[in-house]
Amino acid sequence: MTSYPTTIHKPESQTMSVTEAGRLLGVGRTLAYRLASSGEFPVTVIRLGRTYRVPTAPLLDLLGLGPATQYSPPCDESVYTKAQSTGEEIGS
Repeated sequence: MTSYPTTIHKPESQTMSVTEAGRLLGVGRTLAYRLASSGEFPVTVIRLGRTYRVPTAPLLDLLGLGPATQYSPPCDESVYTKAQSTGEEIGS
């Protein structure tokens, strides 16, 4: 008998189940599948036979958790470097 992993979404996975995606969105399994089957899921859903998969990157981007939303300094990097070397507080 084949054993399948029972772990939930791993960060390196390219796709996740509709149930996992629904959890991230704060909706239940039934609503998540209803939205996926009707084409109303907020990101593209891939259908493979009777299985639905949700691409991880677009969902994380939608939630503001993707790499495009990582923090970047609001001003020149040299301000931070100078503050670190002199022990000054930024903005003072």
